[in-house]
Order: sequence, then structure tokens, then C-alpha cells
Amino acid sequence: MNNERKDDRSVYSVGSQNNLVPIKSRQTFFKRRTQISNLLVIILCFLVGSLCIAVVVLAVLYMCSSMVKICDTEDCVRIAASLKESMNVSVDPCDDFYHYACGRWPQEHPIPDSSLTNSWFSERSDRVSRKIRDLLKVNMSESNVPWAVMQAKTLFTSCMDVHTMNELSLSPLFDLLEMLNLPTIPAILTNKTTNYIELLARIERILGYDIFFGFDVMTDPRNKSKNVIFIHLPDHTNPFPTNKELEKRLQTIKSRLRKLDDLEDMLSENEDAEFTYMSDVIRHVITNGTVSECTLEMESMIDNDDLKEFVEMLYNISNLSYYLVYADRNQSITIEDLTDNDYMLVDTLQKLTDEYIMDTNSSFIPKPIWRPFIESVFEGVATLDLDNKDKVLIGNLDYLKHVALIFASFEEQALESYIWWSVVDIVAPHSSEKLRNIWNEYVNKLTEVEIGESKSLVCASVVNELMGMAVSWLFVDPTFHNNKVNKVVEMLEDIREAFASLVIKTDWMDQSTKTATLEKSRKMASEIGFPTWLFNEEKLNEYYEGVDNYIDGELTLGENIADNGGLREAVAAYKRWKARHGQEPLLPGFTQFTHEQLLFLSFAHLWCESYTAASLKWMLEDSHCPGHVRLQAVLKNSKEFSAAWKCPVGSNMNPSKKCHLW
Repeated sequence: MNNERKDDRSVYSVGSQNNLVPIKSRQTFFKRRTQISNLLVIILCFLVGSLCIAVVVLAVLYMCSSMVKICDTEDCVRIAASLKESMNVSVDPCDDFYHYACGRWPQEHPIPDSSLTNSWFSERSDRVSRKIRDLLKVNMSESNVPWAVMQAKTLFTSCMDVHTMNELSLSPLFDLLEMLNLPTIPAILTNKTTNYIELLARIERILGYDIFFGFDVMTDPRNKSKNVIFIHLPDHTNPFPTNKELEKRLQTIKSRLRKLDDLEDMLSENEDAEFTYMSDVIRHVITNGTVSECTLEMESMIDNDDLKEFVEMLYNISNLSYYLVYADRNQSITIEDLTDNDYMLVDTLQKLTDEYIMDTNSSFIPKPIWRPFIESVFEGVATLDLDNKDKVLIGNLDYLKHVALIFASFEEQALESYIWWSVVDIVAPHSSEKLRNIWNEYVNKLTEVEIGESKSLVCASVVNELMGMAVSWLFVDPTFHNNKVNKVVEMLEDIREAFASLVIKTDWMDQSTKTATLEKSRKMASEIGFPTWLFNEEKLNEYYEGVDNYIDGELTLGENIADNGGLREAVAAYKRWKARHGQEPLLPGFTQFTHEQLLFLSFAHLWCESYTAASLKWMLEDSHCPGHVRLQAVLKNSKEFSAAWKCPVGSNMNPSKKCHLW
């Protein structure tokens, strides 16, 4: 046993063992402390690592946010400012996007006293007009600009020469009446008559103005390789340069005044204003006629009931014409409804209108209308063959029957007098100071808008309408084609491809229709900026050679469908562009918006407008919805809009049911 080897881990004691600590227990204690320390170190390292990662992530996010590209060009700053000043960010965009995007537009862009509305489009148009005016005011030398541009400058100078215009007084009006073979004084007052059908034809040929019915030569809808004569409802568009928006409003008011079959005993305020206008104009023209025609008897007539009866007769004819247009407008044919029966020889048309007259009132005697009219319009055209080859396309046979009945119902002198008045009426705003004042007062009463546009802006608009290409020579930047045309071409190609994609995905078109639609889209030509020959002086001069010194849903349906499809094409085209070029710089002050949100915001900005209460009533008969209705309707049908703005399903701007045609 003494020789037995002891375990190295044995504990030896000396004396008493009561106060001894086992060596094995101390080692275990220190070992446990080490384990806890290691665990704490690990936890500490984890926390430090997490903190470092968080710092790195925050740094990266900060760097990324600070590296967002912002467009700081002059154009981008101006666009951003325009968007910002129009927005009302207190409005929920998913509840009312129009007021979110345009809520402050009326305050920042008040309606001018001489306007009915004010919109993004009208402000840009006014800006262009002011630019054109300033360019036309610049002194020019014949050696430095093309002859056509000098003609435009001369036209502007003549338009601004109010002194000479007042000296000429009614002479230009009388010259025009003579050119049209119309008398200076209405036929019914002189007991002189001419062929009123030939008068209508001459006015159509020289002025292109529709009085009782419309007349055009157009591409045959069923055979694009040839033209066809088209007789239809009258357009009533003024052939002279006018404020198109104001003209449209006046036509709307006149149409409303004439929806009743007969004149009422009590005239409305607007009817009274029109009677006063007609009487004042006729009185002024008669008293300033030539000495041989303007007799003392006529001068006395204008101060008694004869003038009132004459005006009532003119108004009655006008009333019938407008009423028939309104009543028969829904009967006009469409390209889709064309049949062989809509094409007929002119003598067949005459036979049909004659039969209608006799069936209506056998005491009426039908008069030759259609052949004399067409032959007079095409006087000197040897290739016209109305007997065998040249059929006419009839746009609204019922209306033409009613026109023939009007011709049979009134005396020739009355019809000639109405034709005379129709010409005087469209010339009055461009005639003597007296007639201009009469017309302005009349328009003020009807529209409740003060007509007071700058004379220089009016003249600039006239020159631009009559000689647009010559004005473009002054206006456009010669480097446009080099700098921007490629971008526009790219955008149009993206839109074309987006449209093609929408057509392919539609489930309501058969394959043959899709193929024809895509082929037509492929063959559509694009006209960008201005023609390349504009800066070719010889070709520009040739161009002017011969120029001497509640919304009605059915009414607005076509425009609404186009708006819906157009927005979808624009969104798809933008996605194609972004896939090729990547994200574009954001606008200054809009870094919190996504690119898709800015796309819809800029689209909404186009429709910002303000309007008077009267103009809203007139919009009821316009084929275009008011801007706010137009925008809301389109965006409510856009899934892309709802996704971009995260509008919940069922919110005002994201209804569960949407309508997609394209």
C-alpha cells in the first residue's frame, strides 16, 4: 500500500482540515467567472456590431437620399413652381385629386376681365400671342427676311392702323358685298332680286361660309383614293379670324334662343339684346349706304315699325334654321352607318326634297336648288359630271328636306335679305368703329364679359391665323430640329408602341379589326415642330404666292373615351422610356414624390382652370367636360393612378368598378 501511487489530484492536509478549501472547488469558481466574462464579451461584440451595421445603413441611406438627382434647370424650376403654387396639399389626393393638384389655381390665376375662363392652356396661348406681337413689332428689312414675312408684318401694321380703318368706315364692307354680288341695301327694301341659290354658292366659294346648309369636298370615307361632294348640316364657323372660344359661346347662346318653334310675345333678355343688335347694325348700314340706294324713304323706314318687322322676319328665318339644326343633329350619318343610299345623284336629291315639299303643302312650288348650287360653286370646272359619275354624299337627308321647305315657304327677297344679313353679321366685328362698338355691347350683354382685349394682341392673333407659316419663321428656333426633335420622335414612338400593346390586349376586337387598327397606327405620319422647308425662303414665299396687301355624357362620350385611352398610353409609354433611360431627375421641392406620382400630378396640372358661373352653364352643351370633371373621370378609371398614390379600394378616386375600353 505504501508503494501505491497517489492520484495527482489528491488533497494533502497538515493538521486540522476544518478550515481548508478544496483546490478543486476554487478552479471551478474561476472557470465559471471566465464563462460569464466570455458571454458578456460576445454580447458586447454583438451590440457593437449591430450598432456599426446600423450606422453603416443610416449612412448609406443618407448618402442615397443626398445623391437623388434633382433637375435644377430654369425650365424645371419654373415647372416646379407652377405645380407648387396650384396645389392644395391639405386635400386628400385619394378623395379629390383635382382639388389636390389645382385647389389654389383660381387664387393664383384669376380670370381676366375680358375672358370667360382661365386655364393652363389659355395662359400658354396668351403667352404665345404676346411673343408673336412683340416679334411683329420689330422693325424689319426686306433684305433680311423673306417676302412672306414682310407680308405678315404689313398685315399686322394695317390691322393696327385704327385711324385709316375709321376713315374707310363701311367701304370695305360694301366692297365685300359687291364681290359677293350682294346689294348694299337688303333686297327686300329695294325690291331688287337676284338668284339667291347663286348667292349662296358664291359665298361658299369665296368665303367658305355655310348659311343654310354645309358644303365640302372631302375624301370619300368608303374609298380613300377619291374625293366626294358632301352636303350636310351648316357649320356656322366664322370665316374671318375670331376668338374661337368666344365664337363657340355665342353660337351656344344663339342655339338656345332658337329652340322654340315660334317667337314668344315676351322676349327674353338675351333675345332683346339680339334684336337691338340687329336693328342697330342694319340702321347704321342703311344710313351709310350709297346715295342712289339709300333714299329718304328708307331713312324714314328705320325709325318706324317697318324696321322691327324686317328684323323679326330675319330672326324668324334664323330661328327656323337653328331649330332644325338642333332637332336634326342626331340624325346625321356616321362613317360606320354609311350605305349606298347615302350616295346619290344630285337630281335624285332634288326629287326627294321636291316630294317632301309637295307632301307637306301642295300649294308650295319647289325650286331648283342642288344642281344650280353645285354647278355655280364649280363654275369653270370642266370635269364635273353630275349626270352620271359625280354622286353627292348626303349627311342628313331630313335636314336638307327641311331646308328645301324653308326655301319654298319664304319669298326670294326675304331669303336674299337673310343672306345679306348673314354676311353683314360676320363682318361687323371687323368693320367700322361704330359697328365694332355695337357688336361689343351686344357680346357684353350676352356673355356678361367685358370685351376689351388689347388691339395689338387681336392683330397678332389675326396675323397668326392667316399667315401662320410666316409667323413661324420669326417665332421658332432654327436649332429645334437638332436639339429636341429626336426626343419628341422617341416619345411618339413610345406612345405608338403603347397603343399597339393596348390594342393587342383588348378582348372586344376581333383579330381582323386589331390587324387593321395596328396597320393604320403604323402608317400614321407625325408632324413635329414645323416643316423643314420653313427656312427655305423660296418655298416659304411660294406657300403664300397670290396673297395680296351637367354634363351630357353622350355628348362628351367621344372625348372621355379618348382621355381614358390617352392616359393609359401615356403611362405605358413612360414605362417604356424609363426602362431604357432609367430614373429621371426629380423636380426641386418634390423629392418626397415618386416619379409616377409626378406624372399624374403634371397631367392634372394641365386641367387646372377657373370659370364664371355663366360659362359653366354653357359647358352643358360642349363636347368637352369641364377640366375638373374631365380629370376626375379619367383618374378614377386608372389602376396605375390608384397604385401610385396608394388610394384604398372604395375611396373616391379608386372606385371598385372601372371602365377600360383601350
